[in-house]
Amino acid sequence: MHSRLYQLTKEPVHKDEWLTEEDLYDTSFIGEIADYVSTQPEAEREEDIEWFLQGEEGAFVREGDKITLLPGAKHVYFAKRYNEFKKKAADFTLDNFCSDYKVGELRNTLRDTLSFYVYTDEGGWKPLDTFIRESAEGDVFYIGGILDYHF
Repeated sequence: MHSRLYQLTKEPVHKDEWLTEEDLYDTSFIGEIADYVSTQPEAEREEDIEWFLQGEEGAFVREGDKITLLPGAKHVYFAKRYNEFKKKAADFTLDNFCSDYKVGELRNTLRDTLSFYVYTDEGGWKPLDTFIRESAEGDVFYIGGILDYHF
């Protein structure tokens, strides 16, 4: 399966400074998260940004390459999975607890590691869930490089 890694920075990033696949060669992202990564063509940039924002509808507002985390964004972003987690946890049995697969399903409901990732200068790469939890409402970010990754 394929997903995206989005470079998000606190300051506008010049195209020459965008994250590229070469920047990840010496990191654990390849091997731990992805089989491989590739820099997305600039021609697909708008589509990739729309894909990111579509899935996070109501969490961000966009102005060009600038996105702002909206008030209430964390609740909007996590509400569906919170309810899903409560149901799965309530139905969780000892047999489920003994199953790596079932434990993994529950863990992924808490922190989705099979979807978008974010790369920041301050913290390297992290799942979008972690990024949202660590960000404050009203925080402004600039979209830099976008990488496709396969897992």
